[in-house]
Amino acid sequence: MNNSNTIFKISALSAAVSLAVMYSFQAQAADIEFDEVVAPFDAVNITTSNNLTVDGGVIQPLSFKTLFSTGQEDNGETYGMMKDYKGNPAKSGTGDNYICSGNAAGVKGSGTDFSAILQKGGKNYLITQFECQTGGMYLAELGADMSPVPNTLEWIDNTSEWGGWVHCAGSVTPWNTYLGGEEYEPNAKKLEGQSYPTTDDYYNDKVRSYWLGDISKSSPYQNGWITEIDIVAGKPTYEKHYAMGRFSHELGYVMPDKRTVYLTDDGVNDTLFMFVAKKAGDLTEGKLYAAKWEQTSSYGGGSAQLKWISLGKARSRHIKRAIDRDIEFSDMFDEDVAGCKTISANGETECLKVKKNKEILASRLESRRYAALMGATHEFRKMEGFTFDEQRNRAFIAISEVGRGMLDNTGDPDKGGTNYDDLDGDTIAETGNHIRVNKPDYCGAVYSMDINTESSTVSDHKGSMIHSDYVVTNMNSILASGTADGEVTPEECALNNDIMAQPDNIAMAPGTNALIIGEDGKHENNMVWSFNLDTHELTRIATVPLGAETTSPYFHKVGNDYYMTLVAQHPDPSGVNSDGDSITGVVGPMNLD
Repeated sequence: MNNSNTIFKISALSAAVSLAVMYSFQAQAADIEFDEVVAPFDAVNITTSNNLTVDGGVIQPLSFKTLFSTGQEDNGETYGMMKDYKGNPAKSGTGDNYICSGNAAGVKGSGTDFSAILQKGGKNYLITQFECQTGGMYLAELGADMSPVPNTLEWIDNTSEWGGWVHCAGSVTPWNTYLGGEEYEPNAKKLEGQSYPTTDDYYNDKVRSYWLGDISKSSPYQNGWITEIDIVAGKPTYEKHYAMGRFSHELGYVMPDKRTVYLTDDGVNDTLFMFVAKKAGDLTEGKLYAAKWEQTSSYGGGSAQLKWISLGKARSRHIKRAIDRDIEFSDMFDEDVAGCKTISANGETECLKVKKNKEILASRLESRRYAALMGATHEFRKMEGFTFDEQRNRAFIAISEVGRGMLDNTGDPDKGGTNYDDLDGDTIAETGNHIRVNKPDYCGAVYSMDINTESSTVSDHKGSMIHSDYVVTNMNSILASGTADGEVTPEECALNNDIMAQPDNIAMAPGTNALIIGEDGKHENNMVWSFNLDTHELTRIATVPLGAETTSPYFHKVGNDYYMTLVAQHPDPSGVNSDGDSITGVVGPMNLD
């Protein structure tokens, strides 16, 4: 029996928590215990566990250290200030400098998001990306004590790749570079032929502030990509990877083989992607795959076997060349013609057919639409964080809200009864209705995923071998907080601060039994949890100010110790002593070895 499919319910909580009976571990993991943080705790501060113990050993004191807040100045730069294509401060809708804090007037966006620490040339560097429609990144050097080194804050030039866009979550590659994702890609079909200002205010923000209103320089295909930052001789490099596909990238996570990358897609009616690079450590060329959910259980967040549909191989330079030549949606697709297929991969019903010899361009520039046409599942809702546990050879993925297209071809009660499998109301499930969960789980779910451990034994939908030792073959809900006997609304998920709700970014504490889960929900204070994979216990290890989202929990080894990055994104500016600036910092030090 596959124990990861066996789910039981803890009924003591007001919104029950369902957990999988866990599997036999392949390696001994360290048992770590954090002090519990009381919640709700504070309206203006980040609060974290005071102590940590590893395998019952010496108590290790912990603290949170603020590194930067949006608006902070250093080295002639302002942390969080975005820039236009000429390298000057971008301007907001109010004419002020465009500060991506999440609360700045005239600025659309959420503020500081993923931050990571890279070690290059004997130095520690902090890289931070900002989740606004005019996106950007900053670099700063950190000392051995994790304090910012004065006069080192630096804007990362992105003009070679048409600027940045809604930079969301990220990861650190096995070759020690920074991988980020551009979320909520502009809808190229709707924007085709429009002048500025367009009918999409979201997109107008980028055209106005980055391109200075010149829409002739702008294309929706310039945004929606995985970005990679390296530091060479102390200076940052910036690159987008067009072979990896364009969609609403939450993040890309590179597996230990340095070739296999999992790509999560955040939004409505979304798809799980996998990229397998031709060469280890080089993401400029490879094959893209999309998952097909073959359901085995409707309980909790659901469980399934995963099949992989090949979207072909591509090189970044070929895709970028097409963008340079101003390719448009209608160059790749015909709509409402004989032989078209009805899908709803962008939250709307459309019948599309790929034009002859445009398959590879369509697979990368419109990856979700193309994957849907090929039969991949496009019903996921708010697919968020991804992480890998080397101790158990398992991956984990978070879905912030199990609803909409994940329901069984039925209306979502929280969305006025809208059926996201049948958006045009003709009773035909345009999505294929692959995911059919028992009831909506607005509190979200975390899933475990088994990894194929035998080289090249998994084939794609055509029968061709997938040349990777890290192909996930299933997806099983192990933590679903909103599966009570009655309906649980999104608001009700947040009423009980003793349960996890709306999981977002996740990370494994290396070599341990602790899966770290950050929230993006409607709690009075959003929280970070440690989920013990042995005992199934949840421990609250951090809370952030009122109105703030927790982002960027990620472990970095510096010397002999680990530090966990943590960001409080867009805190409520109405809180006492709160200015609404996003806060970037680290929790530590931790000796996990």
